[in-house]
Amino acid sequence: MDRNTKLITQINKLVQLNIDRALGYEKAYSLVESKRLKGLFEACISQSETYSQKLKSTMIFHGVEMQCKPSLLGLGFRGWMHLKASSSRHKQISVLKSCLDAERMLTVNYDLICENRSLQYYYPLLKFTFMKQQFALKQTREHLEAALDMERSAQEILTPVQIERDPVITGSESQAIV
Repeated sequence: MDRNTKLITQINKLVQLNIDRALGYEKAYSLVESKRLKGLFEACISQSETYSQKLKSTMIFHGVEMQCKPSLLGLGFRGWMHLKASSSRHKQISVLKSCLDAERMLTVNYDLICENRSLQYYYPLLKFTFMKQQFALKQTREHLEAALDMERSAQEILTPVQIERDPVITGSESQAIV
């Protein structure tokens, strides 16, 4: 396989990951109740759809036909996220953790493509596009981490504090002590 074919495969995978990401955030949206988180997830859905469209149209501009659809791995991950959230006492925290795991995986793939030296040679317009998307994804991940911290803090406030009490000495026990 030549370098151009490998590069097209990597780009195709990124488009597929962005499609899976949009579907994952749709699942996350359906699992949470917080309007704040729903708004954040809507923004991520829009971001993913925009990124996949931008990559597809740029590749078509370069004469490469892109035919991407959601992956089976993405379907499995969405199912796992649903199962994990359904069995968790803290559903919103569980969903945010799953979203952050997926964001980290996407970041790794963006890092790999941005480090690919063939990208500048074969598709110079895409190098800048990937770098912009990578930067925006980093900001999104920071927003998700902040949301997770807020959810954890809110959960700590709502969780009743267990107060340790001194054991109560009963009458028969007090006679034994004397």
